[in-house]
Amino acid sequence: MAMMNFRVQGDLKDQFEKAVELVDLNGSQVLRDFMRNYVESAREKREYEAWLVENVQKGLMQVASGRTIPHEELKAKAAARRERMLGGNR
Repeated sequence: MAMMNFRVQGDLKDQFEKAVELVDLNGSQVLRDFMRNYVESAREKREYEAWLVENVQKGLMQVASGRTIPHEELKAKAAARRERMLGGNR
């Protein structure tokens, strides 16, 4: 395990200590949980952004190569698919 030291305003430290005491935890436990959640959230964000960039690039390549579907045709295909999925039970 490693130690971390950082500065925080005194009133914030006091409020934090009171808040964690109310839920029967200590500050270290809460900060470790926060750090784990932050690391996971940052990883998910990076993965999503990589996926998004990849798919936007694929879409742009399809447009550049002329592999597109006219809007009206796409709307008709979507309506037909929706109808099949719902089976007329709306």
